[in-house]
Amino acid sequence: MSSSSGGERTATLWAGRSAALVSALWLGCTTTLAWLVYDAGGAPMTLVVLRFFFAIGFFALMLRFSSDGFRLPRQDFGRLLVTGLAISGMTLGYMSSVAYIPVSLAALIFFTFPLMIAALTPWVDRLPIGPGQIFVFVLAFTGLAMTLGPDLGNLDWRGVAWALFAAVSITCLLFQSRTLMTRHDPYLVLMIANLVGLIVCGGWLVTFGQVQLPAGTLGFAAFILVGICYILGVTFQFLAVRKAGPADSALFMNLEPVVSVVLALVVLGEKLSWPQLGGIGLVLAALVLSSLSRRRMSRSVQD
Repeated sequence: MSSSSGGERTATLWAGRSAALVSALWLGCTTTLAWLVYDAGGAPMTLVVLRFFFAIGFFALMLRFSSDGFRLPRQDFGRLLVTGLAISGMTLGYMSSVAYIPVSLAALIFFTFPLMIAALTPWVDRLPIGPGQIFVFVLAFTGLAMTLGPDLGNLDWRGVAWALFAAVSITCLLFQSRTLMTRHDPYLVLMIANLVGLIVCGGWLVTFGQVQLPAGTLGFAAFILVGICYILGVTFQFLAVRKAGPADSALFMNLEPVVSVVLALVVLGEKLSWPQLGGIGLVLAALVLSSLSRRRMSRSVQD
């Protein structure tokens, strides 16, 4: 392989990893902002449905100025439907799990998805996962366990099942989205996926819940900011998968709950324990080790 092609591959990988980090930063902000919405009287599913609605409007506006426009890719309609259902499953699973188990435990179970992706990558993408990469994924998950410090005292199988369903859904989402993002306009893929999510979650809200909007200026401002952070986060998430692939993207998405914990410290005045600080250190160490490993691999290929 020539040094130029190796350099291009390395640049693409780092562009994808950078997009994954940006995605984690934006999506990590949504947790604290959502807490402000709920504290002001807003309901979780109302927030989710209107978040989908805002996203559809934004992606449709971007498509208006796109060269491809709104042409529906019929050959990949099934993949688009699966992607939309995966977004719906991820959302419904995670939101439903916190009704039965603590948020920290739900988040930890949900973030088993990087381990799922690492396990499936050799079969789905035909790419080998070496012992070093497996170690990095396990190290990151251990760090998350320490950071989140889940309460195992109130264990309910329904909450565990919903959280696992969410993890499986995002695993499916990341594998499906890579193919779609390389074949079609990213904004078209995102618009259709969020449209399916709106239909599924909107139907859930109409059937099992009721619309509850936040009261007060702070609650409404947080409500709007959640929508903005979601749009930016999911856009960079899909771009990360397109550039770096599901495995690398998933590893760097481990930073999302770390951002949530740190932001809660700054905005909500929560305190960090020494184990939590150690967990954050392990997550960051996993990302650094992964980066160094990839850099050595790229140099050996170029040589």
